[in-house]
Amino acid sequence: MLVVVAVLVVAWFWLLEAGKAGALRADGQSAADAAALAAATHLQGEVIDLVRNPLPNGLAYGVYGRSRNAADDYARRNDGNLTRFDAARREFRVEVETQGQLQGGTADRLGVSGTRGEAHSRSRLGVDWLLGPPPARGGSPSLSDGRIDDILARNGYDPEADELPPGSALESGQPCSIGADVGNLDDEMHDVIVRLEMELPPAGVGAAVVLDDGYQTTSCGGWADEFNVHHPLNYGSAFRVASTTQAFAVAASGQPLCRPFTSDPRLFAHRDSDVCDGRTGTLGPGQAYGGSLDHMVDFTVELVPDEGPVGAP
Repeated sequence: MLVVVAVLVVAWFWLLEAGKAGALRADGQSAADAAALAAATHLQGEVIDLVRNPLPNGLAYGVYGRSRNAADDYARRNDGNLTRFDAARREFRVEVETQGQLQGGTADRLGVSGTRGEAHSRSRLGVDWLLGPPPARGGSPSLSDGRIDDILARNGYDPEADELPPGSALESGQPCSIGADVGNLDDEMHDVIVRLEMELPPAGVGAAVVLDDGYQTTSCGGWADEFNVHHPLNYGSAFRVASTTQAFAVAASGQPLCRPFTSDPRLFAHRDSDVCDGRTGTLGPGQAYGGSLDHMVDFTVELVPDEGPVGAP
């Protein structure tokens, strides 16, 4: 009986430590999952910022470093420490160990004192673009006199009267290295520019409508990656103005335009473009249509099986 009792006592303590180890392992897995999901979610936020405010060379330098910081933060919130972080493309793999550990006399006697729960997890940011590839465009960034005359006539103005204001955006298209490729904007956007300029007087030196960006081509550099290529500016139906005065906002309210992104109030897109989806909003100062990317892209943040190196096909 003494032998049996002794064996049972040892087994009990062993099972107790095994239970603690299992709990630590579960805690570690929770921390790892939270860290992996946080990294992918952070990347989603970076992509949203990029589409709203494009950078010439795609995602900002250090994006994976900031995703690592997010993963580390969520690992700590779940009582874990991030021990390894790998990122490539839109996938992340993390390894985490628990802050808690096995300790005490029983753990010492079993030789497992100091053991921590360890786990790994892998996440992916899914990006399903609802827009097709942007149309291939080319040609001169400025419009010919004949083309401008056609636009004026289509909008009810006399082409012979030379009614375009001095420095009209239609006559001063810039190469893509500067940004405003007016020549490749859709005709409907040319019509909008004409109507705005006819309604607004020239603002000081130059035209009433000063564009920072028009249609962008992949040759401009940095517009060919999977995120930047789907920006509204690549579809010929959006432009960004240098400033939005009170007069400009009032005039723009009468045009078939929307401001698709609250965070980018100088970007205007045509009402019928995919990013606006037929909707317009109040275009007064501080009242930009609070759009989203819902009509452009579906995002999914998910845990995936940890198979092979991160970023492998």
